Amino acid sequence: MSPLETGNASDLQADVVIIGAGGAGMAAAITAMEKGCTSVVLLEKAGSPGGSTALAHDIFGIESPVQERAWFDTSKDDMFKFHMEWTHWTVDPRIVRAFIDKSGDTMRWLEEMGQRFELRMMYPNQSPWVRHAFLGRGVELCRLLRKNTEDRGARLMTRTRATKLLLDDRGHISGVVAATKDGEIMIKAKTVIVTTGGYGNNREMLQKYY
Repeated sequence: MSPLETGNASDLQADVVIIGAGGAGMAAAITAMEKGCTSVVLLEKAGSPGGSTALAHDIFGIESPVQERAWFDTSKDDMFKFHMEWTHWTVDPRIVRAFIDKSGDTMRWLEEMGQRFELRMMYPNQSPWVRHAFLGRGVELCRLLRKNTEDRGARLMTRTRATKLLLDDRGHISGVVAATKDGEIMIKAKTVIVTTGGYGNNREMLQKYY
């Protein structure tokens, strides 16, 4: 059986359990293993990984390798100022700053895994171009994320829905209970990461905030 597998399992132990094997979940698995974790388990309720990321078209980036090669003069500071003024400072500046500051590194990280991008405008005469379109779209991105997850030895369990977080005697999260087609399993873990999707898949939140 390969390191990345689907199927039955008895109770397990892992350094990290990740709930949701979409783009965020697979990226978290790869990062955990890059940081030295040796046992990572991804749980996915669907029959295959990918989630909404499989439908993705492009991603935001500033000071990315793609822009550098195209000779675009971009600035994280200018983009931060533009975004905060455009939103009238109604959003959390710390989150916006972190998002902008890490975006170029994210492009570089994905390129190192084999993803290729094409710069495009989001609207006419936009400057700088910050829209990085995936060549092959989200399907190709998910394929590369899955391959890199597999190559590093993570264990993927599809058709496996997390149902409960486990707590130790101090009240700290210590694992996950999950339901499979063959019954319930328990996975003890040092760390649990929840990547179960954004508000785009939540009808109630869309109705409330839009």
